[in-house]
Amino acid sequence: MTRNLADRFLHVCYNCAIEELDTTVSRFETALDLTCRMRSPTATSDGTLLGFTSPIESSAAFLYDARGPRSSPALEVQGWSRPTVIGAPPSEPEMVGIHALGFVVDDVDERCDALLRLGCTRIGDLKPNDNLVVQRLRDPQGVGIDLVGRGLSSRERTCGLSHVRIVCSDLTISLKWYQRFGFAVVAQSTGFDGDPASACLRLAANDMDLWLVQSTGSLARTSMAAPANRLGLFRFATRVESVTEAAAELASCGILVVAGPTTVALAGTSLPALTIAIVRDPDGVLYELVERPATAFR
Repeated sequence: MTRNLADRFLHVCYNCAIEELDTTVSRFETALDLTCRMRSPTATSDGTLLGFTSPIESSAAFLYDARGPRSSPALEVQGWSRPTVIGAPPSEPEMVGIHALGFVVDDVDERCDALLRLGCTRIGDLKPNDNLVVQRLRDPQGVGIDLVGRGLSSRERTCGLSHVRIVCSDLTISLKWYQRFGFAVVAQSTGFDGDPASACLRLAANDMDLWLVQSTGSLARTSMAAPANRLGLFRFATRVESVTEAAAELASCGILVVAGPTTVALAGTSLPALTIAIVRDPDGVLYELVERPATAFR
């Protein structure tokens, strides 16, 4: 691809039951300083783009860190009413799919304690490379949260969205796939056998990273090609200048668009109708391409 590379991380979607929407939003606001800046009412909409043959009913809250909507990626918490959420987030480290949403924080221990008080569970450390240690937690619904220390003094308290962590069945294949969209490798580690073990990728216009981790074990080939109402972190989105032109370029290099391009109105928000297309990565993770002008961002 040349002209229509993705250049900005827009959002990652967290699916939950409609009854859990307020509690989930409050947890991220209280412990991790996100702010809900937009919220759509519970309403019926066309479910075709997400693979449903009948209408869906849901509500979505869009949370941002201190950078705000024109600079920060969003956490889109989607509360499902019809159909209800199904399944569970990945529970074993070798299962492919989106495992965690990451935050860079001022004080890892303090933020961890705040999440524990809100019902989260500490599950240990992750060391994606020699210079970085990540505290891993799961929230009450089993969704992964990674905390990365910023190393700031207490007078510079801040917290922000950092990364999305995805476990891949074949990291080499996934790296090549995401690089086609404009993701550049900024850090990489290898295993004992010399093969790639993990990689950190970044787009040009913001610092929300994509962490890809090589799976090991018998569950490595478990597909994420599941219904779009699956509980947990399910899909993410990046900006392109033209979805139609991007879809044509993707087709020319063998990447199929599984839904769209389709224009979607987000009722109850300040956003204009958005043109969206959906692809699936080599393990079936749902990835949205959203058409938005560069002038909409700082």
